[in-house]
Amino acid sequence: MPKISVLIPVYNVQNYLAECLDSVLAQDFQDWEAICVNDGSTDNCATILSDYANKDARFKVISQFNQGLSAARNAALDIAIGDWVIFLDSDDMLAPNALSRLYHVAQESNQPVIVSTSFGIIGQNNLTRNTSYQVCQPALELLLKNPKGYSSACGKLYRSDILKEHRFIPGIYFEDWPFIVTLFANISGFANIDDKLYLYRQTNGSIVRSAFSIHKIDSYIKGMEFVNEQLANTPLLALAQKRCSIAMRMCINKTWRDKEHRKSLAPYLVTQVKMAHEKGYFSWKYISLKTIIRYLIMKYF
Repeated sequence: MPKISVLIPVYNVQNYLAECLDSVLAQDFQDWEAICVNDGSTDNCATILSDYANKDARFKVISQFNQGLSAARNAALDIAIGDWVIFLDSDDMLAPNALSRLYHVAQESNQPVIVSTSFGIIGQNNLTRNTSYQVCQPALELLLKNPKGYSSACGKLYRSDILKEHRFIPGIYFEDWPFIVTLFANISGFANIDDKLYLYRQTNGSIVRSAFSIHKIDSYIKGMEFVNEQLANTPLLALAQKRCSIAMRMCINKTWRDKEHRKSLAPYLVTQVKMAHEKGYFSWKYISLKTIIRYLIMKYF
């Protein structure tokens, strides 16, 4: 049984996929399996995946019709057999020492999640080679002190047993933050490494950089709903609602910044914000005055 399962969702990334898979092959830690889920790609990804699987049996390929990133990651989680799990998006890369560094800290710290908070950028100088780490407790409270650094599902090594019942919300954008919030609410602590072990690719066509939409508003709301339902009647609900307030702030500001579509999106946004506030998913006290003013302007367009 491999020590680490590398889970790679794949969708129409033929120009970057080989680099991603090569970064796994180049690891100085070799006891891994890579589960690649071809999520209905219409380009040459299937052929590339087949070539790598034929050359190295540690690459396992699943093919399914297009269901989105959450479903692809969930499918990989369902068959992963490693003691530890790491998520790798198929247009990104791992630094050559990523798995060895994360695994070493996992063994030494005895924590269920190892976090690399500093993401590198592909094509830039990413060498840091920090050898220290810090054990962080309580997990959810410290997560909220750096939501940007901790909210990605990538750049982390997870002990597989804590993921047995933990899955991504299907069919939404921005699926990482509710996954991470509810997971961190169920662990006492984590180990933090300030090293650029995960290498991120900046592309203009990414979900984060593309136009805002009703589906994206819905995704934020569904994430808030999920977090509140999962942590209802627990002592951590108030902390989780603080993180939901950050998500609401982002939703409002992203709608505002999309000058082409914000006037058409505003009525739907206002309806959803009102509903979420009435249900107690978030609190206005955690949202800046600047964001509130933007919301009020859109409310009275």
